[in-house]
Amino acid sequence: MQALVVCGDDSECVRFVADHPDPTAAPGEVLIRVALAGVCATDLEIVRGYMHFAGVMGHEFVGTVVDGPEHLAGRRVVAEINCVCGQCDLCRHGLSNHCPNRTVLGIAGRDGAFAEFVAVPARNCHIVPDTITDQQAVFTEPLAERRVAVDELVTAVYPLAQGVEALAAAARPEHIKVLLQPGVA
Repeated sequence: MQALVVCGDDSECVRFVADHPDPTAAPGEVLIRVALAGVCATDLEIVRGYMHFAGVMGHEFVGTVVDGPEHLAGRRVVAEINCVCGQCDLCRHGLSNHCPNRTVLGIAGRDGAFAEFVAVPARNCHIVPDTITDQQAVFTEPLAERRVAVDELVTAVYPLAQGVEALAAAARPEHIKVLLQPGVA
């Protein structure tokens, strides 16, 4: 598959690879054909050496599940970027964002979405409603971390599912405006 790969050696090396190996979905994971991926400031920092990541970049995306459980097969999805073990004490006590075994899509220990395919845990996937375009859905991950104004509704959006709901409420990209708080990247 085609992929955009960062070298990870702090040399600001990024290269296009025409024949990067396709990912394989592990048990409990899905394989997604990436339709659209977004570039954010984190991606630019990774190129500069942040997290010393080597591999396929990208964590903001929308795509279609091509291999996975029946309820997700053929569905358009976005996915949460933190891939946790689900077994450690922190995960079992509802603190999975602090999982010591966590990988982060395109940032730490797991290839990302700047490729034709990406593999993620099925539990990380959120189905995108038909009323939301790919061009809107690709903003779900950043919306999950920012304050969002949709028409006259202002809401604090944190969980990824709420980002999808905010996009569904907007229905049109011209109604979405991201408000960054001072000092927030």
